[in-house]
Amino acid sequence: MKRRARLLLLSASLLQFGIPMSFNIAQADQSPDPLRIVKNYTGVFTTKPTVFNNHTMDAPLLGNGDVGVAIGGGIDQMTFYAGKNEFWSRSQKRPLPLGRISLSIPGMTGASYNMEQDIANAEVRGNFTLNENTINTTSWISATDNLLITKLSYSGTSSTTATVALKDGFGNTLSANTTATNDVLSLDLQADPITVNTKIGREDYGSGRYYFNGNIDDLRIYNRALTDTEVTQLYNLQSVSSGLTTQYTFDSIPPGAVNTSSVAGKIGNALAFNGTSSYWDAGNLTIDPGAPKSLGTWIYVPSFSSDANFILAQGEWNKNTSLGLSNGKLRFQTAYGNYLDSDSVVPKNQWVHAMGTFDGQYIKLYINGSLVKTSTSAIVSNPIPLVLMSSRIVGTTGTISNGQLSFTMQPGQTYTLATSLISNTDSTDYLNASVSKVSTLTQANVDSINQNHRSWWTDFWTKSFVEIPDKTIEKSYYGSLYLLGSSMRGNEYAPALFGPWLTQVMAWDGTFFLNYNYETPYYGLYPTNHIDLTDNYDQPILDWIPKGQAAAASNSFSGVYYPVAIGPLPEGSPAVAIFHNQKSNASYAAVNMIMRYNYTKDTVYANKVYNYLKLVGDFWSNYMTWDGSRYVIANDAQREGDAYPQTNGVISLGFVRTLYQGLINISTDLNQDESLRSGWQDKLDHISNFSTQTRNGQTVFRTTEVGRDWSSNNSVEIQHIFPGGQIGLSSDATMLQTAKDTVGQMQRWSDDNGTPAFYTAAARVGYDPATILTQLNSWITNHSYKNMHIYSYGGGIENLATVPSAVNEMLLQSHQNKIRVFADWPANTYAKFQDFRAYGGFLVSSHIDNNTVQYLRIISEKGKPATFINPWPGQTLAIYRNGVTSGTLSGNEVTITTSPNETIHIATNGTTYSEILDRMTTPAGKENVALNKSVTDFSSQYDTTTWKAANMNDGVVNSTSRGWASKSGSGTRDEWVTIDLGQTYNLSSFTIQNEDVSDNRNVKDYKLYGSSTGAFGDEKFEISSGTIPSLLHMATHTVNFTPVNARYVKFVGTSSYSNYVIVGELSLYGN
Repeated sequence: MKRRARLLLLSASLLQFGIPMSFNIAQADQSPDPLRIVKNYTGVFTTKPTVFNNHTMDAPLLGNGDVGVAIGGGIDQMTFYAGKNEFWSRSQKRPLPLGRISLSIPGMTGASYNMEQDIANAEVRGNFTLNENTINTTSWISATDNLLITKLSYSGTSSTTATVALKDGFGNTLSANTTATNDVLSLDLQADPITVNTKIGREDYGSGRYYFNGNIDDLRIYNRALTDTEVTQLYNLQSVSSGLTTQYTFDSIPPGAVNTSSVAGKIGNALAFNGTSSYWDAGNLTIDPGAPKSLGTWIYVPSFSSDANFILAQGEWNKNTSLGLSNGKLRFQTAYGNYLDSDSVVPKNQWVHAMGTFDGQYIKLYINGSLVKTSTSAIVSNPIPLVLMSSRIVGTTGTISNGQLSFTMQPGQTYTLATSLISNTDSTDYLNASVSKVSTLTQANVDSINQNHRSWWTDFWTKSFVEIPDKTIEKSYYGSLYLLGSSMRGNEYAPALFGPWLTQVMAWDGTFFLNYNYETPYYGLYPTNHIDLTDNYDQPILDWIPKGQAAAASNSFSGVYYPVAIGPLPEGSPAVAIFHNQKSNASYAAVNMIMRYNYTKDTVYANKVYNYLKLVGDFWSNYMTWDGSRYVIANDAQREGDAYPQTNGVISLGFVRTLYQGLINISTDLNQDESLRSGWQDKLDHISNFSTQTRNGQTVFRTTEVGRDWSSNNSVEIQHIFPGGQIGLSSDATMLQTAKDTVGQMQRWSDDNGTPAFYTAAARVGYDPATILTQLNSWITNHSYKNMHIYSYGGGIENLATVPSAVNEMLLQSHQNKIRVFADWPANTYAKFQDFRAYGGFLVSSHIDNNTVQYLRIISEKGKPATFINPWPGQTLAIYRNGVTSGTLSGNEVTITTSPNETIHIATNGTTYSEILDRMTTPAGKENVALNKSVTDFSSQYDTTTWKAANMNDGVVNSTSRGWASKSGSGTRDEWVTIDLGQTYNLSSFTIQNEDVSDNRNVKDYKLYGSSTGAFGDEKFEISSGTIPSLLHMATHTVNFTPVNARYVKFVGTSSYSNYVIVGELSLYGN
């Protein structure tokens, strides 16, 4: 790779050609496209997937962080199993499968099967052949829109028919919910039925109870919360029509009414109820309990029951929505059991206008047009998830009949099946939005959406990268990140236990287990610089605060007390009332928040979570007891259900330390609650020590001081190390040895419930790195599906954090506020990483080869001081700030000041800035074998100084050696250069760098030949050919090819973006 010249050397040339001097240093020295690495890895399926259970599936997987799709079956009967993170049943308290798109091409029955999951582009491609007929498919879910696309290219001897059917998540055909709008087939899906039976005049429970005694007139239902003024208008008999969905005037007795009579009403006639047996079954009404609404009517009540009198009810009293009287007081119930009673009874023996409204947070009661009561605290409620799934074929006009979309495929033609999956969370007008999204799609639209989709994933991959020699681990690293990126987005609902991929009810109800599973997937995202995907983590936890406070109060605790599992409000999960004798769940959830803040130093985020952290701190400050010398945690199980006594558990001691450390740091950075810090510090200084014991002659950590001593099938004993962060390479030597011995005694390398924590903890304390990599390779090999999803019985998507978290911790550590590169990496093993996050708001890059660190780059986001352990012990270091030399550094532990958005490069003294940049663009484990090798021949050269052929591989691009340029007029002939590498190398890639003066003048089409003799006659062989994109000045482009042995190479430019063939620098990589 051409070494970039220093900025000072470039300035004259840049200004001469009108190129501005100011540019982003971090952007200018980007390493080769990470896609170069990611593109090497795909999931290849040669047989149809078979695992579609309630755990992890083995099928090709797609996702955009909201919608997930698993692809099952062959082309004759292919099924797209769709899930959506928000699609939780409020009544069942668990996520449900969303729907199925069934594509049937019976003429291809018996076709061959081959599918490939392309993680670089987040696409799945298929090839299916039957005799002379072939269908190729490309499927993807738009990264920026809930649109599932499948492109079908057909080659064959005759036309063939395809049919599309839409089904619910369990495979049921819902004819009543299936509609057609022109050539768009749609299916309305509800996580819970919002269209339910409704009774007027009694509760809808059993054979009937809680009958209304009195008259009802002009009952109205609105799909929004009316204003105070509008309610007054209704009381004054004025019209309010906006949002009105249902109105019963009762001017006559409705058909089917039981034991009712018609009487004079407030407006015309009214319906009279006797209080014991009168009611009317109004049939199915659509009222979403969690959505805004207003429900009001005129009532005339002669007397009150000592119990309840229902005006309208859907289900029993605490289900769905109801309006009625409770001991004469007006009661409005909605939002899944939330209700409000008026303080006074309604007036008797007169017409009274009674109304309840709900705006999504607060319930209001109105009597005779006046607001009489408002709920005092906000109700955190979510509307029942409703989704319209709409499919259309692009490329021909489909026909819809009997609930199916059919179309005919002609040989040589391409068709696109587009399916939108839009919910009431995505759009309030989701029914129209879903249909309109596909109704006007053209192939040009689809291509544009695909470009945006690929752009999103390119940006995702360039957030950071890693390159290591163990390609099994490297593949799993990128495969895990792909699946994490497919399963979550910061602005969407958090994924359930197994992500958005489900075909049936998930194991363990897919719940958010706070004692490990929910937090763990994010361990793979924080350090790998995918913070933007993690915003969804906090909301379910913050939403639960009122319930946590209530649980704490009912147990005479302070702050918040969280159960083992939660879920989206209002009800959460089936396990919301289960605590399993554990007190640490809220602090377990807090660790992620503190971890994220430490990585980013984002004070906006800190303000978001600070109140929750204080509430958790308040719990522990009041729960821990003082025994005269230390703070003790009693009655707190580390494993679910362990019987008391359980005292001073290792997890809780670790997490409480993390909590107080986080509170002190965040409150200081926010300049809040200075008066509380001394108390937090006191708890930190005097909390009990971790208990130890002897196992097989070694001192190891004990699970508790009193109670459980050891776990044989979990990672409990190391979670104070990770994620707790209480021990590391800067810790006391005795403590560190105890931690290593604990890892050695546990040997949880293949655990159904804890590998993400165990591997990372082992790396954090410096356990033998060769052992870690060997065991990690074995774990991946024996526990991965072809889709690159690691599976285990007790784990879902948390398994996806295992490899990214462990590899990151081996290559970079910072949790003790000291940056250590290659902190736990084997000798004689190359590795390279870029833009890993480090505590303090830093992005760190480095490369080790031949046991020597090549450079250290630190990008400071917040301008905090950076402390790093010198990767070159005993040597003086050169430091460059934003590309400018800034003196030298020395010492084994070095602290430097930084400025916000500053880029700092560090290497051994004497290393130039351009040499550092050159090293950054060198692939790991490879060397530029063409550097300064002999140019043996060439077709032409522009001159014999700055543009001569020998400049093409001399390692510099500057005003005196700009590269090789051919004579003018190269657009009409081939131009070439031959190089003798000096010996035979195994070549695998090359990089072209553009010259330093102008944009877009580089070589375009090329061929690269190899030879064993240098004659380039009949013995020559083609190594690579293709097109180099138009490049900005000094920009680079890397081409990978199948490794090949060669001593002599010939680079041929067959066309150019200018009138010359220009190569600023040619670098050939091999070994």
